[in-house]
Amino acid sequence: MVSERDKAVHAIRARYGTTHAFCQAHPELNRTTVYQVLRGTYAGNTARQLGRIIAALENDAQGGDLPSLTELEECIRQAACLRCPVDQGADLCKRCAPTHLLQAQAVLDLLRKRGEK
Repeated sequence: MVSERDKAVHAIRARYGTTHAFCQAHPELNRTTVYQVLRGTYAGNTARQLGRIIAALENDAQGGDLPSLTELEECIRQAACLRCPVDQGADLCKRCAPTHLLQAQAVLDLLRKRGEK
C-alpha cells in the first residue's frame, strides 16, 4: 500500500522534477522540514507538515489561484505597519511578524475551505 508520503514524493517529482525545485516554488515551507518529512526522518508532527506539503501540491493542481502564505503575510504586514504607531525610522521592525504569519495562515485556511465548497 502506498503511503501519503510516497504519494507526495511522487507528485513532487512528477510536477517539479526535484524536491529542491518544489521548495523554491514554495518559500512558505521550510526546506529542511520538507526534506525530512519526505525522507521520513522528521521528529516533529509529521502529519501536520505532510498536510502542508500536500496542500501546496493541491494548490498547484488548482492552478495556483490562491495566494501563497508569503504573499498574504507580506500584504498583512504592509497594511499593519502603515498604521502602526511605533516609529522605527529606519526599516520595518519584526516585532509583529509572528502575529502576521498566524493571520496569513488563518486567511489562507479560510480561502482553502471556501474553495472546497
